[in-house]
Amino acid sequence: MFIEYPLTLPQGYTRNQILNIAKSATSFPYEIYFVQNDKICNGKSFLGIVAFFLPLKAGDTLVLRFLPHTDQEEINFLKENLFSSTPQSELDHFEQEGLKKTMHAWQHAEETWTPHVRLTAKSFLKS
Repeated sequence: MFIEYPLTLPQGYTRNQILNIAKSATSFPYEIYFVQNDKICNGKSFLGIVAFFLPLKAGDTLVLRFLPHTDQEEINFLKENLFSSTPQSELDHFEQEGLKKTMHAWQHAEETWTPHVRLTAKSFLKS
């Protein structure tokens, strides 16, 4: 059994905003999952978060999923701050380079992966 909170996104997100979402979610002290239709993203997976949030746009809905033992105050704080449109922190040089390389790799993967490889990657992102 999970604790679930449906959300409607107020906007699409830029690469820097997605990076900030990833940084916040991966530092969250409890397990968190993002769910949209049949896609489930482990909130502790940096690459999974980037892949999950890149195609989202304003008005899309998703579900935040937590395990039952998650502290309610932590959940409330995360819900209020995770999708803030203002950057939570400035990116340092290494984070900017890492984001650039991740985005380039993801773009390349979308152009060259076969359906079988995509299916394998999709199953990996669900874990």
